[in-house]
Amino acid sequence: MMKILPGSTIGIIGNRETTRYVIQAAHNMGYTAAVYSDNDESQLGSEADFNFVGSDSWETFLGLSTIVTYNDAWLPFEIVEKLNGVNLPQGTALLELTDDHSLSRSFFDEHSINTLPYKLASTLDEIAIAATALSYPVVVKSIFKHGNHSKSIVLNGAWDLGLVAPLIDGGQLLIETWLPNVEEYTLSAVRDGEGELTLFPVSQLEPNEHKWSKLWTANQLDVEIIEAMQQTVNQIADQIHYVGAFTVAFLYSSTGNLYIRDVFAGIGDEQFIYAETTNSDLVTQHLRALTGQALSSVIQTQTGIYQPLAAEQIEKLYEQWTIKPDWKVSIYRETQPKDQAGHVIATGTDLERLNTQLDVSEIWKND
Repeated sequence: MMKILPGSTIGIIGNRETTRYVIQAAHNMGYTAAVYSDNDESQLGSEADFNFVGSDSWETFLGLSTIVTYNDAWLPFEIVEKLNGVNLPQGTALLELTDDHSLSRSFFDEHSINTLPYKLASTLDEIAIAATALSYPVVVKSIFKHGNHSKSIVLNGAWDLGLVAPLIDGGQLLIETWLPNVEEYTLSAVRDGEGELTLFPVSQLEPNEHKWSKLWTANQLDVEIIEAMQQTVNQIADQIHYVGAFTVAFLYSSTGNLYIRDVFAGIGDEQFIYAETTNSDLVTQHLRALTGQALSSVIQTQTGIYQPLAAEQIEKLYEQWTIKPDWKVSIYRETQPKDQAGHVIATGTDLERLNTQLDVSEIWKND
């Protein structure tokens, strides 16, 4: 693994809020930061030393960057096509698994990683046959993903088949067993160029179909389940040519079965909670891996909850301004009306007390 010394320029691709954190971490390590975005209206790279927007500036961005990294798991197809031949320690293999259900399921099957039973189909008749074989209820998803919770439709019986029509476009669809009352967990890791792995604590996820997911440190999870997740993450890391941060999402059923849901390249919202509850955040470890530095051990220092904020909730937040000493608030400078406008991290030693604090504030009432 090549050593990238301070003074070099790290090229950063991404339109996520975590881009700011990557820029700041690069500066803290003595690097120059260059940011590339395909969004003409994006201001996320304004804190960088060099900010490039649009395809016309791509070659200049590459020429200036010693290495390139992406912090967004769902890059536009046009950018992914350009990544071949770029000095990209992360590579693109995990990016492809992140974006394509069929590739990821084939990878999991090949390496005997436990997934929910599934089938592939492309027509309504094939979906009906697959759903009957798997037994209802099932969930139907597009093969290609463009977000953490890409559009999906749950079918409770043959009478629901008409709901799938908007997803049928001639391409393949994933039909998967649907389990109610599952718990969702995520575990992030960083892999360096020598294959060494640093694991972060497990977080529990509360998905919201219409907005953004709440995350918290999974303090009450059985050791055996944590070890099973860690073993799976190690198994994935051993089989991929990837350097940097990635996250694995799991489903834990009410019957005690653990399944892998997905694997995500880059840096997700887990970064925000790790930054406040561990001795070393995900972004810093990611850059250490990319630049050839030794990875440090990760120790959980406290518990915490990550709660996203919508624009209409910001005013309610101000009512708590002087009375919540253990809340850390981030308000994003760049948001659209339907975008996430910020987040709160509540930290302490008692998860139940923190949850009560969030609930009684009524900021997220009827969310």
